[in-house]
Amino acid sequence: MKVRQIHFALISLNLLFICSLDPSTIILAINAGGSAYTSSFGFSYSGDIYFTPATSIATDRSDKDIDIAHTVNEFIYQSERYDSVTWGYDLPISTDGTYVLILQFAEFYFKNPNFRVFTVKIGDYVVANNLDLYAAVGYCTAYDIFTTFTLSSNTVLISGNTVSGAYSGGKLIVRFYLNKENPKISGIVLVSGDCSVADYCNMCYQARCSVCNVATLTCATCITNASIISGVCQCNLGTYWDTGSRECSFCDKLCASCSDKFYCAACLGTNVLVSNVCLRACPYGFGTSCASVSSAVIDQNFANYFYGAYGLFQTGTSSSSYYFFNNPEAVDPIPAKKRGLYFSGGSYLQTTSIVYISLNFSIGMWVWILSGSGDILTNSSGYKIAISANGAMKIVLEDKTESTTTITTAALNPSNSAWVYISFIISFSSSTISTTISPYLNNSPQASATTNGYIYRDAVNNVLILGKSSSSNFFGYIYQFTLWNVAVSNFNTQYSNQICGTGAIASCLWTCPLSQWMNGVTPTNCNSCINGCVRNASCNVCNDPLCSVCTGFLAGLCIQCISNASGTPCACNIGYYWDLTSNKCLSCDYTCKTCTSSISGDCIICASGLYMYLGWCISKCPDGFIESGSSCVEKDPFIFYLSFDTLEGVVFDKQSKIPALTGNSKAFYPDYDEFDPIAALYRGFYFNGVNSVMHLPIYPGYNSPVLSFGYSFTFSIWVNIESGFGAILSKQDLLYNPIFSLQLSAGVVVVSLSFKSSGLISFYYLQSIESYEWNHVAFTAEYTSLKQTKMAFYLNGKLDNQRELGSDYFKDTKTDITFTLGAGKDLSGYKNYFKGFIYDIKGYNSVKSISTLALPAVQCTEKCKACPANGVCIPNCLISQYWIGPEYNKCSKCSSECLSCRDSSKFCNLCDNQKCASCYDFTGDSCLECISGTSNTTNCQCDYDLAWNSSSGICETCHQWQYKANDSCYDCPPLCAQCDSKIKCTWCINNAVLNSGSCACSPGYIGTTSCTFIPFNVSLVVNKNNTLVLAFSDILKKGLNHDQIMIQIHNNTILSWSISQISSKEYLISCKFDGKISKGTNITVHFINSTSIASISGGVIHEEYLSGSLYKSLTSEEQEVAQIQNQVSSAVKILVGSSIALAMLSPNPSPLWTILNTIQFISYIPYASYPLTDKISAFFISMSDFNLVPNLFLLFIDENQSYPPYYQARKYGYDSLLLLVNVGNDITALCCVIIVIPIVYFFSKCSQRFIGKKFKKLLREYKFGTFLRFWILWYLEIGFASIIGVLSTEDYKILENPVRLSNYFICWFFIVIII
Repeated sequence: MKVRQIHFALISLNLLFICSLDPSTIILAINAGGSAYTSSFGFSYSGDIYFTPATSIATDRSDKDIDIAHTVNEFIYQSERYDSVTWGYDLPISTDGTYVLILQFAEFYFKNPNFRVFTVKIGDYVVANNLDLYAAVGYCTAYDIFTTFTLSSNTVLISGNTVSGAYSGGKLIVRFYLNKENPKISGIVLVSGDCSVADYCNMCYQARCSVCNVATLTCATCITNASIISGVCQCNLGTYWDTGSRECSFCDKLCASCSDKFYCAACLGTNVLVSNVCLRACPYGFGTSCASVSSAVIDQNFANYFYGAYGLFQTGTSSSSYYFFNNPEAVDPIPAKKRGLYFSGGSYLQTTSIVYISLNFSIGMWVWILSGSGDILTNSSGYKIAISANGAMKIVLEDKTESTTTITTAALNPSNSAWVYISFIISFSSSTISTTISPYLNNSPQASATTNGYIYRDAVNNVLILGKSSSSNFFGYIYQFTLWNVAVSNFNTQYSNQICGTGAIASCLWTCPLSQWMNGVTPTNCNSCINGCVRNASCNVCNDPLCSVCTGFLAGLCIQCISNASGTPCACNIGYYWDLTSNKCLSCDYTCKTCTSSISGDCIICASGLYMYLGWCISKCPDGFIESGSSCVEKDPFIFYLSFDTLEGVVFDKQSKIPALTGNSKAFYPDYDEFDPIAALYRGFYFNGVNSVMHLPIYPGYNSPVLSFGYSFTFSIWVNIESGFGAILSKQDLLYNPIFSLQLSAGVVVVSLSFKSSGLISFYYLQSIESYEWNHVAFTAEYTSLKQTKMAFYLNGKLDNQRELGSDYFKDTKTDITFTLGAGKDLSGYKNYFKGFIYDIKGYNSVKSISTLALPAVQCTEKCKACPANGVCIPNCLISQYWIGPEYNKCSKCSSECLSCRDSSKFCNLCDNQKCASCYDFTGDSCLECISGTSNTTNCQCDYDLAWNSSSGICETCHQWQYKANDSCYDCPPLCAQCDSKIKCTWCINNAVLNSGSCACSPGYIGTTSCTFIPFNVSLVVNKNNTLVLAFSDILKKGLNHDQIMIQIHNNTILSWSISQISSKEYLISCKFDGKISKGTNITVHFINSTSIASISGGVIHEEYLSGSLYKSLTSEEQEVAQIQNQVSSAVKILVGSSIALAMLSPNPSPLWTILNTIQFISYIPYASYPLTDKISAFFISMSDFNLVPNLFLLFIDENQSYPPYYQARKYGYDSLLLLVNVGNDITALCCVIIVIPIVYFFSKCSQRFIGKKFKKLLREYKFGTFLRFWILWYLEIGFASIIGVLSTEDYKILENPVRLSNYFICWFFIVIII
């Protein structure tokens, strides 16, 4: 190692060395802290580079005119880089060899020693230790340190010793270490080779000296082309020191002075110095000062615009003719959307001015090559520079003698099916005098080519040509072309950012031929568009299809609109629209001011006087909408509600007051005409299927309002059908063509609608409608934003069917129509009558939810098919019935005289007030006319003196037993014959009494509505002993006492009397008379306050007096006789009863008959003329009372009203002359015996032998043992009674009385039989 620290005594040696440096040996020179600078010795310093860290500080004081001693290059020492921490430089060295590192310092800050002290190292080798610049050389004085080292196999050797940490990553490591204040440096020079020149000259170090004076260190004679200047040999002007040949060689012919062949300091004539090389002209883009620029001098994108001049380039031969709208030439390239310019093999671009290319330049371009041959880029001097389609570059270079050679790089062979970025860097090295071509494909480096001894130097007056050369044309697209007149370091920016991002060309540039366009990601043919297209079925390449002339593909570049269009951007004129098929502005429908098609429904803004409704312009908004500005705005879409709850001949709907006429006239209930439907309470109107019909406007007398639906609407109807056929609703034109109808066909609902385009379409429900049940039928038409109609059909709250109609809509009308309910119509008249009920009809000019109109059966309160939204079923009764509820189907039959009714009355009045003769609905305050005898239609009250009779249905005078209240006759309270009110009676019915305005049944009567007599009476029986018996018909509520009766006797006095109860109903009165009583003496029982004597059933006696005839007072003997009679009669009855009982136990009844015959014969003894005492006679007579069989004839004959017999008969106990009264019990017994004979006879014929035998024997015994004996027993009794009847009749006029006459003939009948 040789380290020369040059002090003041050796300054001349330092300068001599620096001066003698060959610029070609300088690896790098850095102006630390300053900018690039060319030294006076012919080599250049770069700006400050390779320092580390990047935060170190740079200071440049070159502008301060600081004088630096001991140097001719003060500029280098006037700047510095320093830091307060360890810092340094990483100097790139790539080739093994010997080098000299020159570190240049100057202290221009501190003016005293020991202020700045630092150490300098190469790796671990100390170059300068504790360096104090002021102490070394003073203030503002240049101070250089030279260090020689060798690089061998990535190892640094100094003085033959390996230095650790001196070389890393191809870089020499130089560091500055702080001792005191900030370490600094002003310049660095790295030289290849040893600094010794002893091999070429003497110790004076003058290489250009051929003869030198060693003693004085001066030159005596210089080499050829050199001269002594200031004691030093210098190459003459126009020559340079050639370190290779060690001679002063001539500079480039364009140079005035140089330090190397092409390293000029000044140029001759008009030549221009660029990068120390003289060029024939200043490179394009360097400006008037010809200062090198690092940015692109041409950066032209050929996309989007249609120009004759793209920046510096013009199309073809003239910039005034170009595609698409300026009379293009055949040689003009064609703009292609998202593909730049299309070159068809002959078309080209050329620059309109001279483009002089520097010796260092770069080219990049986006291309899509369709053919592998052809020149993409050339210049006007032929192959001075050219890029062929295969990616090879041809360039003509000059050597030192200006001879030329053509260099061609290897072909890049880019794909012809994709976009590629082709780029080249052409760089000249002045040190090696070599030119390197570095090609890139899609920013990927390809094999470079270096040509030594040559330089590219462009010819004067060259222009660039894209797309062709004199011998070869390019086929393909050029999207972007960029030229730098410097050698760029890379193309990252252009490749990454210019188009679509790094390598993402395919995502934004089209890769389809000119005959196609990209429809999304699909290449689509342009059909007949020879110059390409940008959309389907149109050769218009403007972004705006309404633009006829434009300057590019982008929006906003239009300069002329197509016919019938104007504005910016272009828009079809008022009244026109853009038609995608013809790509023209066509006329709108007359209804549109602006539109999207010729269809009237595609208006955007309506013509004056029209209003927008669902995309259509109409003269009048649909019902339910209002006109706001030029639009129809929904107000209330509920437009129609026809409820058949009225009794008028014209029914107005409740939303729009549309009148519906019943039949053919306004006449209606109660005077129906033959075409009227029948009003039915709670069930709407009934159409009879024969002639019932209704009309909606238009009809005579009513031209408006007319029901009309819009394009979107909802229709709802409740029907109860009785026939599966008929027209429920029919809207027709005047030729009876259907517009809107709802019909039944075999129980299926059919909706027919007339559409704008399709005409009449019929829609059939899928489910049949059920008869004699309420059914809800609804459908919606929804006109969508897509201008399509969607139909939905509902039955009983459920979706039944749906259908889409495409671009069509229901077209309703309000003029020239006929509109009927209940029937259709044609030229012959009404037809297709509907039979059943219609409850109500609703219409909306909007689409309603079905749940707001009807609910399915599962959601109803009862088991009907469907019900309104309130969940309550509609009453379901026949027209001949009325609803009584509460169940929806609980009905009762109307009177047969009624068409319909609201109750069972035969008057058939449907008005709520039955006194109303006619009314307009079923409610109580709707009366129009009252019946006769009434006034005030508000409530139709009967006149003052009249009241309502619901039975007769008229106002009439109330009956005597009624009172008037609330205009009606009301029956008086029960038991009232007359009354003033419900609580005040004025007269009672028979057998009732009035008490404080109320009536009650009189004592002895009972009842709530009438007083019924309670049977209760008393009879007086006078016993033969003249005791009295009061026999009551019922048990007394309270016992009879002495104070309740009074006894009176005629012609005699009762001394005393007593009363006692002898049974539950009988009381015995025993009287003590004053004297003897004659027979027939009248005795009277007087009841005091007879009504107080009541039975337990509530009856009272009504007899105040009872009379009887007393018997003659009996002597003691007579009393004994009576006692004997009673005793004998009782004994006989006991004997007969016992005998009968014993006879029933014995098979032989002979003893019974013997006893009975004996008793009978004994009882007849008094009938003989024997002198018998009264006691004996009474004894025998009493024995005749032995017959225990009841007298059935007394059920028909009142014995009390019979006639007494003659005296002798009465004496023997006969009280009547009537045969059936006297011996009726005997005849009854005989009839019973006779009846038994056929019964016994029947069983004697029984097939059962045992039974038949028994009854045959019984029959024989019965005939003779019973019947004959019985007849023998009773014939005397009957005979005696018959004789008495005949004899007694003589005392009466028998012909005057039919009873006596009949008795007379009966008696003779039995006498004859007995005889």
